[in-house]
Amino acid sequence: MSAEHEKYEQGYRSSLTREDKRLFREKYCGKSSWLGISFTFANLSLIYGSIGVSYACFQLAWSPIWMAAVMLVCLLIVTRQMRALENIVHFGSHNNFCHDRKLNDAMTNLLAAWPMLQDVKQYRIFHMAHHGDYGGHDDPCKLRLERIGAHDVELNSNRQLILTILKWMPA
Repeated sequence: MSAEHEKYEQGYRSSLTREDKRLFREKYCGKSSWLGISFTFANLSLIYGSIGVSYACFQLAWSPIWMAAVMLVCLLIVTRQMRALENIVHFGSHNNFCHDRKLNDAMTNLLAAWPMLQDVKQYRIFHMAHHGDYGGHDDPCKLRLERIGAHDVELNSNRQLILTILKWMPA
């Protein structure tokens, strides 16, 4: 095995026993359409609410400093909630909204994927390629990270993540 490939050991590893995994899935991976809809609706409400606050800020013609402060806070909220919607698309790609795949995909698209200009079926194709060759030479996530020069970075804290994202942004 080459040194390059050793960095990307294939497959997911876990020290959990089969029973521990079953208990984990039972506790944390239950499919609840109402919980999923509620969580997603809260994310969308924060996005549209922040956009509304930003618009109202312009209409009220506050001082430029107040407008800039409010706009910055709103921008941070929208960005954070859009990342949450991306996580929900991932959640939906694993059919976790509900047991019925068509309903799962419809809910995922309507509530999270389409507002993010994505489609859960297309995301699933990409994501399953990642799962199928995790860390291998054809893993699309590995290839994307290599293109932006992020293949050997450790992200063990929020500070490291934020600094690394700022470094990667131009790429």
